[in-house]
Amino acid sequence: MACCPAGAEPYLAADHVDTGSKTQAEGVSCYHVGEGPVGLMLLSDIFGWNSGRIRALADAFADRGYNVWIPAVMDPVEGGTDGDGLPPDFKLGARIMEVVQLSSPAGAWNPENVTVAKAEKVVKAMFASGVTKFGIVGFCYGAWLGIYLAGSLPASQLVCAAGVHPSIVAGETGIGKDPCELADRSNCPWALYPCGAPDAGGSAEGPEYDAGGGLYEALEKRFPGKNHTHRMRTMNHGFMTRGSITGETGEDTKKAITEVVQDMEAFFVSHSLRPSGRLDMAGH
Repeated sequence: MACCPAGAEPYLAADHVDTGSKTQAEGVSCYHVGEGPVGLMLLSDIFGWNSGRIRALADAFADRGYNVWIPAVMDPVEGGTDGDGLPPDFKLGARIMEVVQLSSPAGAWNPENVTVAKAEKVVKAMFASGVTKFGIVGFCYGAWLGIYLAGSLPASQLVCAAGVHPSIVAGETGIGKDPCELADRSNCPWALYPCGAPDAGGSAEGPEYDAGGGLYEALEKRFPGKNHTHRMRTMNHGFMTRGSITGETGEDTKKAITEVVQDMEAFFVSHSLRPSGRLDMAGH
């Protein structure tokens, strides 16, 4: 599974001051911020639960009124990043086959056999905290894990999901399986945010994620008219959690992040996932 293609954004160190806290759910570490009955589970990319801006996004969603959780579900490689996923100095280009092996059916990151079970423990903690329904936001690998989770949880709990620079197709085809069959098992509709021109290769996600594409149409067959796709043509894979918001392209990345968040919230609202409060993404 080449979940981070050539040209993807590199590791980004977290520099956010967390407002939430670390906790445990049946032995699974997780980050929790916010309260109330409307939940979100954020599923990280391969650099884990405390890399880039994932906790900044979690805190911002909590400010909006969501009860937000980020599980640490990936066994750490060489200590990982804060004990989850890959370490900051991991060279994806040179070591991609290690990631492929981790994601294989016998690997420690395989969603079907390993990480779904860990995420489900955090789902139990979410409902114990007062959540009555929730959505998923998965980034890169997290979207692949999320669609497996969407096939294991009832629609009464998980009402919708979003995948940003998703690795659903790369992940599933990388282990010799059909992503459309996986989509057909989802118990909730999806919003998809692929990057780049669909035929560009490199850091782009392919046309499978667009209207008319195989994955999207499989989701549409399952939930007619309830899915959504919004391609971020000028962004690289990984921009949402790892793209720099400083320098020459920083303002463009900031605008793109805000655009995706606003679009996701509209999708959530359309599926009755709407807490009270206000979300201001400026600066995240």
